[in-house]
Amino acid sequence: MQLLNKLTSCVTTPSGLSGTLDGRHSIDIEILDNDLARVWIRRDGESRLTRTWTVVAGDDDVPWEGRDRSDTSGFPRPPVTAVVKEDGSATIESGRIRLTVSSDPFRIDASWKGADGWHTLVSDRATGAYYLGSDAVEGRESAFPYRTDVAHFQYMDESNPIFGLGDKTGPLDRMNGRYELSCQDAMGYDSTLTDPLYKHTPFTITKTPNGSFGVFYDNLAHGSYDLGKTKDNYHKRFRTWRADDGDIDYYLMFGDAVEDVTRAFVRLTGRPQFPPKWTLNYSQSTMTYPDAPDASDQLLKFIDLVKKHRIPCGSFQMGSGYTSINGKRYYFHWNRDKFPDPAATIKAFHDAGMNFTANIKPCFLIDHPMYEEMKELGLFIKDPRTGGPEVSAFWDEQGSHLDFTNPEAVEWWKKQVKEQLLEYGIDVAWNDNNEFEVWDENAICDGFGDPLPVGLMRPVQSMLMIRASLDAQSEFDPERRQFSVVRSGGPGIQRYAQTWSGDNYTSWQTIKGNIRQGLSMTLSGMYNTGHDVGGFAGPAPDAELLTRWIEHAITSPRFLFNSWHDDQTVNEPWTHLETLDSVRETINLRTRMAPFMYNLLHEASENFEPILHPTFTIDESDPELWKDTDDFLLGHDILVAAVTEPGQRRRKVYLPQVAGGWYDPYTGDHYRATRTHVFLDAPLDRLPALVRAGSAIPTGGIPEQSAQAKDDERTLNLFPPVVGDRAEGVFYDDDGKTNAYLDGEWLKVHWTQEASEEAVDLTVAFEGSYKPEWEELYVRLPKGDRRQLRIHVAGGAPVRVVSA
Repeated sequence: MQLLNKLTSCVTTPSGLSGTLDGRHSIDIEILDNDLARVWIRRDGESRLTRTWTVVAGDDDVPWEGRDRSDTSGFPRPPVTAVVKEDGSATIESGRIRLTVSSDPFRIDASWKGADGWHTLVSDRATGAYYLGSDAVEGRESAFPYRTDVAHFQYMDESNPIFGLGDKTGPLDRMNGRYELSCQDAMGYDSTLTDPLYKHTPFTITKTPNGSFGVFYDNLAHGSYDLGKTKDNYHKRFRTWRADDGDIDYYLMFGDAVEDVTRAFVRLTGRPQFPPKWTLNYSQSTMTYPDAPDASDQLLKFIDLVKKHRIPCGSFQMGSGYTSINGKRYYFHWNRDKFPDPAATIKAFHDAGMNFTANIKPCFLIDHPMYEEMKELGLFIKDPRTGGPEVSAFWDEQGSHLDFTNPEAVEWWKKQVKEQLLEYGIDVAWNDNNEFEVWDENAICDGFGDPLPVGLMRPVQSMLMIRASLDAQSEFDPERRQFSVVRSGGPGIQRYAQTWSGDNYTSWQTIKGNIRQGLSMTLSGMYNTGHDVGGFAGPAPDAELLTRWIEHAITSPRFLFNSWHDDQTVNEPWTHLETLDSVRETINLRTRMAPFMYNLLHEASENFEPILHPTFTIDESDPELWKDTDDFLLGHDILVAAVTEPGQRRRKVYLPQVAGGWYDPYTGDHYRATRTHVFLDAPLDRLPALVRAGSAIPTGGIPEQSAQAKDDERTLNLFPPVVGDRAEGVFYDDDGKTNAYLDGEWLKVHWTQEASEEAVDLTVAFEGSYKPEWEELYVRLPKGDRRQLRIHVAGGAPVRVVSA
């Protein structure tokens, strides 16, 4: 690779600077928002990929064909002061950001202004920071005039923790690790070691004593991120990002706290989807039922079992076995031996109050009944040598991947989703196995009329697949609030779908690993996440492991049982009858928590607010909270202490410092002392948790399992502040089914609590035009709190507010 060593021809622009590197390569350095800067280098002045599908810049989405990388409209672009000195060095400053640019050797130091002045948070490596693939040697045969790989080196401090990279195994702190940037089907992965997994997320956050910074490379070619694993005698400690192709096009984000950077990243890559309410209820899936020769009968028996065991279920997600022919899977094909009447099977689920989701995949086996038709239409990614379909390994066979950068392929896909899924009553497309493991880097994508190598855009294909499925659903039923599920993709998938940590393995270790994966995905912008309950692959879980897994799982937005075990058993609530009562109570707790979770989803979509939080986000000044732990926050008010070891019946929990302390929601005990450890009881039927003093948690009821069930119960559970203090907040509601909320059909309940020795005063005010199904808002104090509850309603109220 060739070092970019000297900056010349540097001139100021409205947002920063433009210049030339080594007399030939173009560079722009800009400040685009109060917490956002960008550096974009183009070999010989030409971008390797002129469009982006990840950066939305204030819009809800990008055009199907991508956003022009040179387009900075939509960014706030605050006033910038840029100065170029006689020696070619320069400074760019705006608000709290200052970029200091050295010209020879070329490098950038980025500073953030705190209350005590400027602090350099991140610096390029002075001994070589930017590299492009080497030019071809004259006289030597080469398919290209140069290699297309790129690299960027920055200094690092081992004492500063690093987070991010999305769906990765191992510790939450990525320091001293090397990670592959790629999407790969890693069924049965080890939750401490396996890499890569299913997502491609070239984004990190580093916490320093003087603020936090994030680095996002808008480059989705295969690559790697080395965060201090490599040492080199000729350089101080450094971190390295590499990609096999594409541009060096990266964004720097800044904030006082770690999650300030997360929110900035989500603003950059897109607002999270706001899903319907039913997605928060227990959902069931398995490969076993649809793979069975009597698949329809097996599914109908599940409906009876839900009723028999009194388990509230919101949906069933059907695996791909419904498409099989002789044991192989052929998407958009129904096996009529297994499913004589698909519409009737799905209707039975709807009548029982359950939504229905079906698995689809983007790769079509070469003996698929529609393969030749698709080949003739030119719908596949193409082999660069023959011009025919590329052929890749897929499910122990060979197949070809649909090209979602081809508008004709998109329309074909949408037609199949409508005709083969939605018209039978299926509610949602489950976009699975969309890693696009096409390993010929030069396989050709249509690129919306501008052909591109697949090596530049595998995760883009994944994202466009989700978008095509969602568009089909919206066109089929425009009044319904849409929802989708996806396993793979890159930054921006939160705009379209819920995701999960893929095909995990059944073990206690996996619960611990999945906690960290969930937090890592959250810090990387994927808020609506979860994990297959009980483990997807490997042995069946025993009763204790499954019960503890369920307890942990109810704290994630995605609460799905899914499995394909070696012995063909299925993870279900009633798998172990000896623990069924405990499991039922846990699932009922999740069902009652749905209004609280729904409020968190709204905050995520409306205000870019994470749903899960590492405990250090409570108080970044507390060194105890930076230790590796199984504790985390659900919202800002519930401290979860998951049980991750067999036989554990007491759980040691550290109490972070918050005003008023913490409540035990099971006993009503109030822990006023903080920055100390307590022991919580953890019987097999209880998820240890604490609730912040001064919070109010909205909960619902347990609806009857039927299509006519209503969301007609609401309770506001108060956890009062200490005597003399005041606390306030708001919770949100709407119909949870349609897009009417976009037209103002919503309700916000504003509340204020004040506590004295004798009473707790609650003031409630209502905002919005939505009339909820619940006609009364019950209010409840913690268990054992004998104080008088005085309720005051400010203004008009669409419901009665009463003491429970």
